[in-house]
Amino acid sequence: LVEGAALGKGMGPQLLSVIRNADAIAIVVDLSQDPVKQMETILKEFERAGIKLNKRRPRVEIKRTASGGIIINGQENIKGDIQEVMKMLREERIHSAEITVKEPVTLEEFADALDESLVWRRAIIIANKGDAPGSKENYERLVQAYGDRFKI
Repeated sequence: LVEGAALGKGMGPQLLSVIRNADAIAIVVDLSQDPVKQMETILKEFERAGIKLNKRRPRVEIKRTASGGIIINGQENIKGDIQEVMKMLREERIHSAEITVKEPVTLEEFADALDESLVWRRAIIIANKGDAPGSKENYERLVQAYGDRFKI
C-alpha cells in the first residue's frame, strides 16, 4: 500500500477494493524501519478509503418515513449538540425518519452511522524483520502506539 493509494495512486484503488471486501486484514510492518510512520500512512489511506479498523458500526438505526419529520429515540445517547445532528441529517437529505440511537455516540460516530459507504473490518499487525538492528526498540514503539487497538 503506497501513500496516495486512496486517491488513485499506483494499484491503490484495486487493492483497497479487495481490502474492503475482506473479512479481516493483516497489516505487515517492517521493524527495520519506523513502524509507527508506516502505520500512520496505512491508517490514513484506510481512513480515506472509508475503511474503519477494529471498530464497529455505531448502533444507530435509521428508518426513513414518508412524512412526520425527524423523530430521535435515545437522544440522550448523543454526546453533542442535537442541532449538529439535525444539520447532518439535512446534509444527507434525510428530512423524515425515525432514528434510534441504541448506545452513546459522539457526533463523529453519528456521522459514521449515516455514511453507508463505510466498512468496518477486524485487523491485526504483523511485525516483520524482528532480527534487524533496532527492531526491538521499533517493536516497543509500535506496541506503545497501537497495542491498545491492534493485536501485534
